[in-house]
Amino acid sequence: MLCITDNKFFFYFVFSTNATCPLGSIPFISDKTRCLYFPKNKTYFLDAELACINLSGHLPSVHNKMENMFLSQEALKIFTESTDSDFWFGANDINSSPKWSWMDNTLFDYENWDKGQPQNITDNDCGAIILQGGKWKAANCYMQKSYVCMVSSLIHSTTVASITTLSFGTTVEMGSTPVEDDCTDTVSDCKGYECTDDKKKPLMCTFCKKTCNLCPNNTTDPCAGVVTVSTLPPTAGSQCIDTATNCGATSYECNNSLYKPIMCKYCKKTCNLCDDPHCSSYFD
Repeated sequence: MLCITDNKFFFYFVFSTNATCPLGSIPFISDKTRCLYFPKNKTYFLDAELACINLSGHLPSVHNKMENMFLSQEALKIFTESTDSDFWFGANDINSSPKWSWMDNTLFDYENWDKGQPQNITDNDCGAIILQGGKWKAANCYMQKSYVCMVSSLIHSTTVASITTLSFGTTVEMGSTPVEDDCTDTVSDCKGYECTDDKKKPLMCTFCKKTCNLCPNNTTDPCAGVVTVSTLPPTAGSQCIDTATNCGATSYECNNSLYKPIMCKYCKKTCNLCDDPHCSSYFD
């Protein structure tokens, strides 16, 4: 905003930002800079935490009754096909039994244990929330359960100030101009929650600029200097073999178009891509 009063100039350059949750997640009730993501798989407690860390998050902490109710109610809506009665969240006493703490290291200042919980039983060091009612229980960490991740929202600019030539002695209030949205994703299944993972920035800069707010503007290019997938050096040799050691564990990504260049490069055999004509085009 620019105002001129009593022949004095006042310049106000207003930039507004907003926070949106990564694709597939929902805003947390008490903090809109945090979001809840509900993976579809079941796994062990520490594997669930590692999966959340890979999304730049953690198993969620809960600090009051409202947060606990929101988390358990949203999980009840989403885990409708689960055969389990509970799901993993961030409470644990793995390293501090019997003192419980959160995986994100925030203050353990609220608890909602079910009657008789937490039970002091070997390996029952990991917290689970009971879907019906939201009460907590101590569970065996080696059981596979559904889980929830708390991840950060995406902060991005939505408006920029415009510049106008003004006549002396006038008073003008300037509005904001929407940021031009002229870049697109080149695949259909971009995962917004991966935008904050630095390890996947080459993928995001190559295929998911719009989803990840990586479009260049007049002053900056968020992808400047990033080695995109198309410029990755080819793997040694042309035989149809896997050149990575974890292809079996990541084979669920074989049909994900976002990951196809990576699978073509490192997991051709596992993903049955040896004769796929598109593979060579990614690294020409």
